[in-house]
This record gives sequence, structure tokens and C-alpha cells, in this order.
Amino acid sequence: MDKPKMDPVYAATYEELFEKRQYLRATDIMRLFDVGRTKASEIIKSIKLVSDIAHVKGRVTVSDYVAWYNRYLPPAARG
Repeated sequence: MDKPKMDPVYAATYEELFEKRQYLRATDIMRLFDVGRTKASEIIKSIKLVSDIAHVKGRVTVSDYVAWYNRYLPPAARG
């Protein structure tokens, strides 16, 4: 049986997202949190309130994400 073709964004691994990329887009956030585009946009806005190093519309740096994650998510939600 053939392997199903996956969208490259959704086929990305944690390593690809956090070690090889400089920016996270809404589609990356959608995959990380298993949410829709609207919620992903809200998460990006929330991240930008904490840190917005590059000032790129619709994207956050991995460093921005890590700063937000460590500051706002309770330890139980971090895994």
C-alpha cells in the first residue's frame, strides 16, 4: 500500500520546527496546538505581546515562542 501524501507543513517534526527554522507561521502553530487558523492567529498575537524580536507580520521567531511558552504556560501544560 502506498504511503499517504502529507502536506509538508503538517509532516514537519518538532526538530524541523524548532531547530531548523527561524520563524513559526500560523500553520506551524496550528500543528503544534491542534487548532484552527483563527486560534493560531490569536496565539501568535499572544506570543507577540511577550516578545517580538523580528517584527514580521504573521510570524514569530522560535525565540519569541520559547519566551512566551516559558512565561505563560503553566508547568502542567508544558508536558
